[in-house]
Amino acid sequence: MNEPGWLDDLKGLLAAHPLAERPYDKIAFVGIGPHGGPLYRVDGDASRLNARNALRRAFERFGGKCFYCDRTMGGDPKPSCTLDHLSPRKPGGGDVLYNLVLACIHCNQRKGRDELVQFSAKRAQAYLHSLADRLTRCLDTVSRDAAGPRPARRPDQAAL
Repeated sequence: MNEPGWLDDLKGLLAAHPLAERPYDKIAFVGIGPHGGPLYRVDGDASRLNARNALRRAFERFGGKCFYCDRTMGGDPKPSCTLDHLSPRKPGGGDVLYNLVLACIHCNQRKGRDELVQFSAKRAQAYLHSLADRLTRCLDTVSRDAAGPRPARRPDQAAL
């Protein structure tokens, strides 16, 4: 049985990175892999990649900034770019796209195993706003598209 189109749209929105900036916005959800994890494609590349590899590839193709200090990474000289877990792997922050950001090596080392809110309340607040925007778009998709078209009123029905 085919799923409705809005459900595919919703899956894509839910699996996408909340940050609507380069290179995060160049990564698209394409499905679930054989081991149950989400797979992604980077604009201009046909490969199906896990979250870590997709973010790496997107950075290589489109560049990016350190999530914490906004320093542009890429170009010459190229500062070391790392992937950081907003919520550390231990005690449970996984390699899922919404938990990964680009970070310069200096910021990544300073953050260490701290939670995002412990390291930078300002960046945590900005991230939560981005996440709230993404969730709002998901809810809009569900409420608009899942309900389907509204039935037309018959002439004999009175308007309320």
